Amino acid sequence: MIHGVDVSVYQPSPINWEVMRDLATVQYAFCRATCGMTPDLKLNTHAAGIKAAGIALGAYHFAYPLSPVADQVSAFCGAVDGIGITVPVLDIEATTAMPIAARTDWCVSWLEEVEKRLGLRPLIYTGLHYANTYLESKRLSAWDLWLAMYPSSSNMPPIAMPRPPKGWAEVAIWQWIGDDGRVPGYDHPIDRNICTLETYQRLFGTKGPLNQVDSGWSPQFSASTVFDFVPPGEGT
Repeated sequence: MIHGVDVSVYQPSPINWEVMRDLATVQYAFCRATCGMTPDLKLNTHAAGIKAAGIALGAYHFAYPLSPVADQVSAFCGAVDGIGITVPVLDIEATTAMPIAARTDWCVSWLEEVEKRLGLRPLIYTGLHYANTYLESKRLSAWDLWLAMYPSSSNMPPIAMPRPPKGWAEVAIWQWIGDDGRVPGYDHPIDRNICTLETYQRLFGTKGPLNQVDSGWSPQFSASTVFDFVPPGEGT
């Protein structure tokens, strides 16, 4: 498995990206670029550190689908201009009061317009329960899924990917631990993610990770533990 993290203004303290790369084998990182129309205040700082360490860079937009999609596309594309992202992401998790079809329409519009403007294929980030409850997932399954789902409070990385929500055939990236994630190079909580080598190569356009072999820094779940979570369709 290939390890990654995601960061935002909520990780304000300095991050030693070289240590995170070398000791925690972090190969990719996503920065929050925008929240609605508001740029993330740490975007440029985080992005510069990630790029300097040679870690693959993505950026995400926290969506507010009650606001015009065109404005949020412009805000995101303006924020990431020139920082060298490889993968843009739509973070859809706000439980706004709107019909499922309308929310899905909004997502499709954002994804299509961002791809048109940046020339990069976006991902969708969401949770298992949200995908099964608030989205027409089959309409969004053409885009790779970055799934937030936390099977344990442990800091031990899984060894296999989870089953996807209805509509998707697979999970591309798994955010398997949230607020209590820990890695060398940062002394505070940080979100942790995994993906397969094949997905990493496909999404980030690289031939292989910076570190070919896991550092052995942290232990792993057994295969049976990885799948000890609520099945798709039953919520998180």
